Amino acid sequence: MHRSRRSPRGRAGQAGCEPLREFVPLEQVSRMAGLDTDQRGRLAGCQRTQRLAPGETLFRQGDPGDRRHALTAGSNHVFSAPVPGSAAPQQRCVRLSPGMMPGQTAMLEGGGRSGEAVADGAPKVHALDAATMRQWRLDTPLLDAQIHHNIALHLPQRLRAAAWA
Repeated sequence: MHRSRRSPRGRAGQAGCEPLREFVPLEQVSRMAGLDTDQRGRLAGCQRTQRLAPGETLFRQGDPGDRRHALTAGSNHVFSAPVPGSAAPQQRCVRLSPGMMPGQTAMLEGGGRSGEAVADGAPKVHALDAATMRQWRLDTPLLDAQIHHNIALHLPQRLRAAAWA
């Protein structure tokens, strides 16, 4: 008789993926991938760390895409922008967990935020401003290129996750 063993990781383990983590060290956020120790230190040192209160808004629709965020603790809900002239309510698109990077698209495009990110619990967020990135493009193009490469890899991962949510 074959007996199946239940995974100690619960439902996530049964689905073949790791359970969500409550905390991801900043050095393990995907935008740090491929960076050497000095580059990681430089990137970490330029980020502004912020703790959000439950329900606090990280950014709203239309806000400038002037910083990149990395979430290392807690979570954020991202809501779609209401359609102008429509009676349809705002909808939650995704819940971002530690390790995710909300708001990357707006900064890459140079436009405003397309939705709203609201704190669920008390997330810890690290922000890297656009002015720093512009300066790195001139001073340290390899660091800038690696960060952009990491973000480019992160975005399709988010799309895949959203498609299966």
